[in-house]
Amino acid sequence: MNKAKLTEYLNEVVEASDGKELLVKIFKDYKEIYSFEGGFRDAAKTEPSDIDDMFYIYSLTKPITCAAAMQLVERGLLDLNAPVKKYLPYFKDVKVKEGEKIVTPKSDVLVWQLFNMSAGFNYDTNAAYNEAVSAGLSTGELFKETALRVPLSFHPGEHWQYACRNHEAIACLIEEITGMPFYNYLNENIFTPLGMKHLRFTLDDYADRHLSDRFNFDTENDCFIKVPKQFCLGPTDKYQSGGYGLICDINDYEKFANAMANLGIGANGNRILSEESCNLMRRDLLTDQNRKDYRLSGYDYGYGLGVRTLISHDAGSKSPIGEYGWDGAAGSYALFDPENRIAAVLFAHTLAGNKKLDHLKFRNLIYED
Repeated sequence: MNKAKLTEYLNEVVEASDGKELLVKIFKDYKEIYSFEGGFRDAAKTEPSDIDDMFYIYSLTKPITCAAAMQLVERGLLDLNAPVKKYLPYFKDVKVKEGEKIVTPKSDVLVWQLFNMSAGFNYDTNAAYNEAVSAGLSTGELFKETALRVPLSFHPGEHWQYACRNHEAIACLIEEITGMPFYNYLNENIFTPLGMKHLRFTLDDYADRHLSDRFNFDTENDCFIKVPKQFCLGPTDKYQSGGYGLICDINDYEKFANAMANLGIGANGNRILSEESCNLMRRDLLTDQNRKDYRLSGYDYGYGLGVRTLISHDAGSKSPIGEYGWDGAAGSYALFDPENRIAAVLFAHTLAGNKKLDHLKFRNLIYED
């Protein structure tokens, strides 16, 4: 890795975002080999970035959710090939939108299709959803009351479509099978074993003090606008989304990233997943049609159980086949490389507009001499 070249690029990213906070940590064999702190943690640009700052990590929540559910698979409590209705009986009522008609699905939604985002869920909501949020329902309660009132976009397995409701359903499975609130399960089985101390779903006093300012991009005025601290998609203390809900600092997430890069074993020696489970997560499960839905031009990745997975070098990817991970809506990114035992985490808090922030370029710079 050419550290000077990587630092030069990351400084360009910060400059292009008008000084918005950017943090990076890279590890090999559990040892930190690179770190970067750039920009300011506040909109007024009076407080420099701090490695202990917290971020809404959005979809970087997904790999944690899927790893937690894979623990249940290992214990024989969850069958990836079973219909979801085996565990959540209300799934028997799921419907599909087929043109202008609402029809019964050709097949059941299977558990693995939730991980793989090929179940048919979408981002549509309705009045019942907003009422349920206002009533302060938990993720499980809210999902049961509202998610299946909106029909699936396609018959299960026929396409691939990005939607966090898949991972909310996985959170519901975890709660139903274990009898524990989703956060409690994560804390007991992933966070505490790995020494991850500060992850949470709610903006409590600690998170409020440490939260980096978050920004959206105003295309009309070509500038970044600070957005409220409270996350609009996590409006109640009971709402714990498996798809996008966690607040985290980079010091905690790198512990999870290191475990995934070392096939389930954390830097402290604690194992959260078997090698077999990690390898199953990073196995490409897309069909030819799924791949058409998923694959971007020049994109070397397939998609497994809650993670992208590198399957080709055709577009110039420099990480090895089987490198896996995911990213988040505000720019955060995680890379797990078991072949080289490399873990890389980038935290950002700009929801749109920073065209300099290119995850694929960042990834390639990690592997350049």
